[in-house]
Amino acid sequence: MAFGVDGGTDETARPSVCGAAVAHYATLQEEFPTGFFDLPAELRNAIFEIAASDIELILVEKHQCHPQAGRTLAVPGLLMASKQTRQEARPVLLRLAKVSALVRDFDFQSLRRDIALLPRSDRRAMMANCGPTLRLHITHCDQTALRALYLWIRRQARCRALGRQKMQETPRLTWSYEVEPAVVRDRFENSRLGMMVGGSSVVSSTLNMLVQLRDVLKEHEQSELDLIVLAFERRKARARTT
Repeated sequence: MAFGVDGGTDETARPSVCGAAVAHYATLQEEFPTGFFDLPAELRNAIFEIAASDIELILVEKHQCHPQAGRTLAVPGLLMASKQTRQEARPVLLRLAKVSALVRDFDFQSLRRDIALLPRSDRRAMMANCGPTLRLHITHCDQTALRALYLWIRRQARCRALGRQKMQETPRLTWSYEVEPAVVRDRFENSRLGMMVGGSSVVSSTLNMLVQLRDVLKEHEQSELDLIVLAFERRKARARTT
């Protein structure tokens, strides 16, 4: 039952009232669009910046079908919403979200090569990221791995000294480091205890070798090594409490 214009009731008024309401709503939609992309670009970027605080972008290894496969960015759901969302949000996330990459046995050369294969726009956005993290996964630390670490540290120190902020191979001159738990297969292969013991052993032996590496580094190169040593010490402390 609908109310008439005069305050009474009028069953015949329902179609005209409903039709007028629908027409009015359509007019409002035309005058005041409500879609996400109807918002100003500045507001959309502000929303992407808020979302970036809860997102981690991980540079993952592709299933290599050819030698140039390299790595790609694991895509969060936000970047899969639409093509326009991906185009607008991707540089914001690369600049503000947590960015990390896995490095196995100090193979930094592989990391440099793979980042160089990323689109130039991605590398440019990553240059502005203030805290990219290298997740170090160590299964063993031999002389080859130690040599790779030595070359990485020297290169990092040289880049800082020269102030080369526009290098394309690495997105940022200052990295933070985290040590991933090492999975060691032994007679306790399927037990959590076996993984913990093996991982702690690898961390301890690597720490000993890092101390030896300090003796061959110049004074201005040792700050990068200190960051890596600190990451291993944090991992060792966590292993003791678990």
